[in-house]
Amino acid sequence: MLARLQLSRNNSKPYLKSSPRFLNPQKPVNLPKPVNVEKLIAPPPDETQHGQTILQTLLPSLHRSWIRRPLPSRDTIIHMAIDARVKKGKEPATAFFFEQIISSLLYIQQYELAESVYKRMVKKGFTPSTRIILQLLTPGLKDADEATIRHLIHLVQDPTYREKDMVAYLKYTHKLKISDEVIAPIIEGFRLSRGPEFRPPVIFLKVFVTSAARLGNIEDAFQILENYPQPTNLKAAPQRGIFSAYMGLLATLRETRKWNDQLCNRVLQLMSKRGRWAKVQLFDELIAGEMSIGNGEVALFIFSMLKEMIEDAEAKIAPTIHTFDYIMDLYRAMDPNTLKAFQQAESGAHTPLRPLLRFFLRAFSNTRERIYLSSHMNLAIRAFMAHRDYAGALMVLDTFVSHGAKVDNKTYNAIIKLLMLRTSQDMHTRRIVSVPRWGDKFLGIVFKDTRVEFSVKLVNHILYLVTRKRFDVEKPLYAQWGVSFREINVHYQSQYYVPTFEQMKEPLLPPKEREYYDPVPLRRLLCRAIMAEDPEGGIERVYEAIQKAYDEMLSWQDAATTEIAQPQPTTIKRRSREEREREKEKENAVEQPPVERIAPSSGDDAEEFFKLYIGTPPATVEIPAASSTTEKTKSMDSDSEKS
Repeated sequence: MLARLQLSRNNSKPYLKSSPRFLNPQKPVNLPKPVNVEKLIAPPPDETQHGQTILQTLLPSLHRSWIRRPLPSRDTIIHMAIDARVKKGKEPATAFFFEQIISSLLYIQQYELAESVYKRMVKKGFTPSTRIILQLLTPGLKDADEATIRHLIHLVQDPTYREKDMVAYLKYTHKLKISDEVIAPIIEGFRLSRGPEFRPPVIFLKVFVTSAARLGNIEDAFQILENYPQPTNLKAAPQRGIFSAYMGLLATLRETRKWNDQLCNRVLQLMSKRGRWAKVQLFDELIAGEMSIGNGEVALFIFSMLKEMIEDAEAKIAPTIHTFDYIMDLYRAMDPNTLKAFQQAESGAHTPLRPLLRFFLRAFSNTRERIYLSSHMNLAIRAFMAHRDYAGALMVLDTFVSHGAKVDNKTYNAIIKLLMLRTSQDMHTRRIVSVPRWGDKFLGIVFKDTRVEFSVKLVNHILYLVTRKRFDVEKPLYAQWGVSFREINVHYQSQYYVPTFEQMKEPLLPPKEREYYDPVPLRRLLCRAIMAEDPEGGIERVYEAIQKAYDEMLSWQDAATTEIAQPQPTTIKRRSREEREREKEKENAVEQPPVERIAPSSGDDAEEFFKLYIGTPPATVEIPAASSTTEKTKSMDSDSEKS
């Protein structure tokens, strides 16, 4: 046996040695899944076993292997078990007894046997209930005509059809995976038959709202939400039900192509009017749901609504780290052409990456969310690298590292992998040989004179160059003719600690076992990638690109430091044990002030800038200062005269 039952020394309670927690004590943290009220009416996980258990309870003489036999044998076994149960007098032959058996057979999808027992019940003179007739007709709803659907609507409008029967019917339709479009008229007929004063239980709220919206009765859907009583003390389940009803209405409006700004704003206004239900978790779940079905445009539109509410001071709503992760992952997965099309659309839901990160960092500066972590930094870097914004990726790396985030193997993998991927695409796609591409400039080669070898040796050679004490950003990264590739040796002439190519592909370890690396080699590579966009500009091109990225992403920090902090009213809030421990860790930890990354304006600043981003400058390289175009031309003339 793989899992042996052993006894602990401390107590006599058994435990499984090969339990999941024993094999993997550090469970990964999963992002929150969208709340689904249908779980309240979902069938048990093992449906066949559950149905057989019900039948064996009703008919103890039923053999366990009866379901594996052919249909005639199964029919005979079922009727023999019924006869044995009735003849012994343990169960009277009532309509309720037969209906229980029919319902159990339908539950395990034995439709022929259920019909056979139904015929026997009718022959005995019993009148079947509306609930059983509805269940017998439901499996054929996928190919049903309008007459059958009208008949089912007439059945649910029967006064004897109760609410708990409708709950069982929703379980059954959920198990059969019948589409919401088919069930919507039946649910709407049940709701209308109860009259205008009917107040549905919370379990029906989402079902009634979405069904009315699918049939085009938008005003009825809003009326249901407006008339629903709001109790003062709600438990967890009613909160999820009401929360899911609003979310279901927004999702239904999107699925039925009735989505527009007015309806969405009306839903949000109703949520705030009914007691501040417009929480950020709603938007997180809506964004995650749209991303799961590949609808990025709607996800961006939902985020634009959330962004407007966050920027509104009266809304008092702030994003979460899940919002940041969802949006960064969405931008990473989208190609630049798709985002450009969204930007040109009339909705205006698209926000460029740099203002987007600026918005998030400003929003998180007023909250207790821990945004400056390695996992969030890696997501943001992947998004910027996917859109080839290397100056923006450098600003992300610099900002997060200055606030305490650590560089791990995933950070190196996110940057080096995409740099080498773009280089490989430039080398291996059809091209004009005489026209240099970005990959040629990044490696520092002439394409027609060099045969590039893409392998692990090339990656290790580049890592060898960027880990040296002295690094010239203008020198080529590819080994020149007659020079072999170098290997990384951290114990010999290495100034910075970096992972090897094999370590980059390793899975992310727990924080205690994880290794962290120096960010300077990544800064050097990103500066080289920026300069490859315009090699003629040289180092000044790198300065200008970083200065522009800083102005667009982080210049708000300068204004924030000059503002006078207004005293905030103190509020007493009961904190959990985890929150108290976090506050103690923050008090004991030495906070590092954010380092400003501004392009230099003088020679001394240029040298400091060079040391920060690229490392110790070579003695033979003169560091130019940022100057005007006239000064550049004068210096060029003087150099020509000296030569």
